[in-house]
Amino acid sequence: MVVAGLAGALGVAASAGPASARTARPQARTSKAQAAALAQLAQHNAVTVIAHDSSTTMRFNIVGSPHAGQVMMHFKNRGKFAHEMSLLRLKKHATLAQFKQALQQPDAETAANKLIVDPAGEIAGPALLGPGLAETVVAPLKAGHYVVICFLPGPDGM
Repeated sequence: MVVAGLAGALGVAASAGPASARTARPQARTSKAQAAALAQLAQHNAVTVIAHDSSTTMRFNIVGSPHAGQVMMHFKNRGKFAHEMSLLRLKKHATLAQFKQALQQPDAETAANKLIVDPAGEIAGPALLGPGLAETVVAPLKAGHYVVICFLPGPDGM
């Protein structure tokens, strides 16, 4: 499992190989013209997340500090293992350090969920990516601080 924080006005914290664009969690049916307009807006409000791994660890590098609204998320997998990217919005005074500490508790899911605005409201990021692949997604994000998380087990089984 990989956890990283996104900070800035939005609170959130790249393309080797073919990239595709899709809209995450559509609010309603969107025409091709509307989807293109959203993508155009989001190009100036973007974040890039690059997944790396070794034989013992997995990590994200995050570039960008977008503001609330339509956000273009570029996800690149530069590792040897598959990665995924999901966003979880933290409660107002929760920190990345507290979230990471919660994941070390015996009941990690319960402890971590206490720090998240809507535990059932995970924001879908780019799809599962194999090594060397990339994808771009446009999604509406509210103001706040987010964690970027990969729920896939790492080389160490975590």
